[in-house]
Amino acid sequence: MLSRLIGRSYMVLMLGFATHASALSFTLDQSFGAVAASGEVAIDITTAMDGLSATIQIDTTDLTSPEFVKELYLNTTDVSALTGPNFGASTPSLQSMSWGNECCKSDGDGKHDILLQFAKDAGSRLEAGAIYTVVLEGIGLTEAMFNDLGTLSDKGQFHAVAKINSTGVDGEGSDWIGDGNGVIPEPSAVALYGVSLFLVGIAVRRRRS
Repeated sequence: MLSRLIGRSYMVLMLGFATHASALSFTLDQSFGAVAASGEVAIDITTAMDGLSATIQIDTTDLTSPEFVKELYLNTTDVSALTGPNFGASTPSLQSMSWGNECCKSDGDGKHDILLQFAKDAGSRLEAGAIYTVVLEGIGLTEAMFNDLGTLSDKGQFHAVAKINSTGVDGEGSDWIGDGNGVIPEPSAVALYGVSLFLVGIAVRRRRS
């Protein structure tokens, strides 16, 4: 009985590690640009268990052609942990990345720590109706590090901001969109991990007694 309890606790503990995939999610749905975009952009950030990479998923399925994402601004509590993008593992349309404490300014006076710039040529840009991936590299990266706000400006204060080009009826406009409130989904994997440790503790105490 005791050995089975320990075995099950160990399996739950390992499952908690294996399923660690809770993402930090931002919905960019607040427009503050000249010509409003047709929809929102969803951003999901997931870091590897070894802390050496962060995967940024950019969902443009709510936008309408010919709209596309030209720039994406993010924030982090520790800029020094980043070493740059992994161009080999990222969407090819990523052209450059800039990072530094409040290095990059979006529309208005809002400043951010990370700027991802994408291609603007048709056929290689982040167009509407797709999901794209960008991989950043660093040391000790966690989802929580990206749950940080840019500086407050007359446009608001955002965790993430995107510049959308080719907006409007004629496709000649542009828009800026930011998140109203970045949220972290319920950390089910973390809860599972805590339960596992509790069960292992009970099993060990029973064995000693």
